[in-house]
Amino acid sequence: MRELESVDPGRPKDPRQPVVRSAQLEVNAVEPLEGRLVRLTLSDGSVVQRDLTDLLAGGGVFAPIAADDFVFRRVSVDYGSIVWPGDVDIAPETLIWDGPTPADEATRRPERFLRPQPPRYRPLHGAGAPGGLLVRSDSNS
Repeated sequence: MRELESVDPGRPKDPRQPVVRSAQLEVNAVEPLEGRLVRLTLSDGSVVQRDLTDLLAGGGVFAPIAADDFVFRRVSVDYGSIVWPGDVDIAPETLIWDGPTPADEATRRPERFLRPQPPRYRPLHGAGAPGGLLVRSDSNS
């Protein structure tokens, strides 16, 4: 059986080669460690560790990942971020910067160790806004 070539031009044929899509930092490789720690290799070649305990503790789609070590260890990389079966992922800017991508990303380096926090939301137009619209409190909006 012949292996099909990747239809994504950003993905190299050799999985050991880094995936480069943009100037923004992305995750190229992930290794699950003890507890809910992961080691990430970023698109600039830097290696960082992230403690995902707080992010996964929010429940919802993360509940099985937080509760089951076997499920947690099934983490992989897809399109510059980490993902678990069922298309459960965490945005790369949350993993790398613990919030929105900074304006000075080109010259700034991510912390080598970080414990990203779940985003906090505030009402878009004050408490009791129609439709219950929320915006991340760490956003520039």
